[in-house]
Amino acid sequence: MSTIVCYDPQGYPVPVAAATLTFSPAAYAVFIENNEILLLHNEQTGWLTWPGTMLPAGERPYHAVSRVYHLLTGIVPVVGPLLSMEDLYQIDGNGRAWHLTAMFYWLERPSATSFSLTTVDTNLQPQMLPVDYVQRSQLQFGYQVLQAGIRHSNRLNTA
Repeated sequence: MSTIVCYDPQGYPVPVAAATLTFSPAAYAVFIENNEILLLHNEQTGWLTWPGTMLPAGERPYHAVSRVYHLLTGIVPVVGPLLSMEDLYQIDGNGRAWHLTAMFYWLERPSATSFSLTTVDTNLQPQMLPVDYVQRSQLQFGYQVLQAGIRHSNRLNTA
């Protein structure tokens, strides 16, 4: 029987029988503005993670990522291009092993709007952090996505 290494909520690797994995697509937001990035800080583990969600049946990825961003900021974003995709293997808080295909979408705040960050989960605190502050060791997953987001932001700012 083959095994896959999944990561538990604390970031520890756990070997899991491949046949027990549940698959789901997931969508995550990449929002960078004024050299700051929106990330969630997990109060229990200390990890930074991307705002996002597994896709409920029938929901399109850009709708899901827009919904999550709206919950965190109170505004409906402009959903831009798909920046990156990656496969993640995680164990949720209930011990269920997941194979997630994560899609990372660029988001922009509509002009002439302001927002304030809202906590939707007591363990996950949304924060705008300087992009230079975020290190690979702080992110639970998706460091390459951070680099892609910075490159995309730089292209937009020089256009």
